[in-house]
Amino acid sequence: LRCIVERNGYSMRWERNQSVIGQSTTGNRNLTLIISNVTPSNEGKYECIAWRNDCTVKSSVFLNVEVPPRIEEYCPSRTVHCSKDSLELTCKASGYPLLQVTIKRKGFLSSVTGIHTGLAVYRGSVTQIGNSVFVCNAENRQGAATKACHVTTFSAPRFVNNFLARFVKQGRQVHLWCHLFGKWLLPITNVIWYEGSIEKKEWNNKQTVSWIATLADHLKEYRCKVTNLCGSSIRRFSLYVA
Repeated sequence: LRCIVERNGYSMRWERNQSVIGQSTTGNRNLTLIISNVTPSNEGKYECIAWRNDCTVKSSVFLNVEVPPRIEEYCPSRTVHCSKDSLELTCKASGYPLLQVTIKRKGFLSSVTGIHTGLAVYRGSVTQIGNSVFVCNAENRQGAATKACHVTTFSAPRFVNNFLARFVKQGRQVHLWCHLFGKWLLPITNVIWYEGSIEKKEWNNKQTVSWIATLADHLKEYRCKVTNLCGSSIRRFSLYVA
């Protein structure tokens, strides 16, 4: 910060908050205040005071310190959700002047933007199963900062077919299976089998059951209910014995 007066013979000093800073000088026309490694703490009003005999002149300047953006808080590196769960991501950033902060999902056009607040909040449901990336971008005149949030979305148990008709000859083995279809499935926590409306407890937690068919099994209905942390799904079987 440079202060220059019209004539020689003045004593000069710089003040901030009525405290002298830097070096004073006498008899010169100019005085320069050098602030090394400027930080936000240096922001404020600076006043140059020059005096000679009974004459005092002052001039002031306000120093604005601009700070590049920095993302202070975003989601963990990876979050796990179930399909159709609600998702909330908050991105907080610092910097000066005030920031524009945006959260955008990769591969999608829509985004959420907070202007002049240093904050953006994304709220929505997660319907796409698999890996998604949500990118927070904070920017001001000094630059930009970016951080990615990886969200993995799992599904409830799924079957290729939820209903199967099984045809078998008397005396042959019957096989019923409750195997799931697709990726992004959390581990199974429970498998329950039913014959009609009666629970077959001896079959529980088995994904495949088998026995020798008899005519008594003809037209019976069987169900298996598979559960994981994201929900449940049921497969039905109709058995025909000839």
